Amino acid sequence: HAFSGLAISVVFLFVGRAGRVMGSFVAWVFMFCLTQLRLKFPAVNKWYVSNFGNILRRHERFAAPGAQHFLLGTCLSAVFFSYSVLILAVGFLSFGDPVAAIVGITWKGLTKSRQEVEESVKHRRRMEVEPDDA
Repeated sequence: HAFSGLAISVVFLFVGRAGRVMGSFVAWVFMFCLTQLRLKFPAVNKWYVSNFGNILRRHERFAAPGAQHFLLGTCLSAVFFSYSVLILAVGFLSFGDPVAAIVGITWKGLTKSRQEVEESVKHRRRMEVEPDDA
């Protein structure tokens, strides 16, 4: 993620708004079509996984990869936001995901169970509806 986001940011320095929109759109369409082909044809998926399997998450082997969503987010950011916001968005996508993965792997034993999360949400809602009278 970090390398691809950095590469996209560098390329975006040298093209105008139309180039950023079209380039990210074409990249997303390519990834979308490739994903559809590999989901429909097992031989294409086998080739894809054999070549890119080392950078795929386990659940992405038979579903859309995160790169497809990354490119869609980049394209939409290029359409709707200024260059500064676009680069910031690409930076957050590029570096935030790997950092979150590292944190999740490092401290995975500290996660709460579903029941604990539900209880926390219920408690929070009660506090918003019935604040303490201080």
